[in-house]
Amino acid sequence: MWKERVKGFIAGGIVVGLLSTSGFAAPVRKNITAVYDKIKIFINGADKTPYQEEMKPFIVNGRTFISLRYASEVLGKKVLWNSATKSVFISDTGNTKEDVYFYTQPYIKSDKNLVFDSGRKLLYCEYNLDVWGGTNVDKVEDGKGYVERKIVYNMDGLSKKVFGTLKMIDDSNGIAEGKVTIYNEKNVKIYESPFIRKSSLPQEFSFNTSGVRQMKVVFRLQSDTDREGIVGKLAISDFRYSK
Repeated sequence: MWKERVKGFIAGGIVVGLLSTSGFAAPVRKNITAVYDKIKIFINGADKTPYQEEMKPFIVNGRTFISLRYASEVLGKKVLWNSATKSVFISDTGNTKEDVYFYTQPYIKSDKNLVFDSGRKLLYCEYNLDVWGGTNVDKVEDGKGYVERKIVYNMDGLSKKVFGTLKMIDDSNGIAEGKVTIYNEKNVKIYESPFIRKSSLPQEFSFNTSGVRQMKVVFRLQSDTDREGIVGKLAISDFRYSK
């Protein structure tokens, strides 16, 4: 089963590797006990159980594994393996270009309270919303105290599309809310999210950036409570662009 093919598997919907590597270090080999129990695969009601012996699902430590290539191709995706970088590319078109994550890129300028978390691939704004005291907010407007913080990137007109997921990752009281607005170098709005709270579902977004030379990302956090010390942490995860 360990032929020169994409060495990846899907376990409960999460892509994992049984032969793992760290950077370009030597592979780490592990002995496993795989249980084959005539597992069937159904996709939208259709039986898509592979008939090839090397593609059949199996169980390891209570988790079901199937071939990453098989699962991707049966869902209509193209799969490519880059042996030089030990990378798997799954796409609609066979694209092997890697998106560029903003946390890896230099920026032109940034306000304080914007934090990069490379481990979780997050860019987030964190602030204490002491609304009624007014010491920690930029302004009180319509009964809501708010802060706005921005970061500006140089895009050089080379990016095609920007992607990300907006979510509130920390709000102990569940009453702070926030949104993100993004502008181009002419201060023209190119994206604006709805306001979200900790209870909101994550908001995935994408928008075209062809020809955009600069991109200003503005985080806004606000609250309308009279309780002091409200902590809001609004984050964009998987914030990246394609070339």
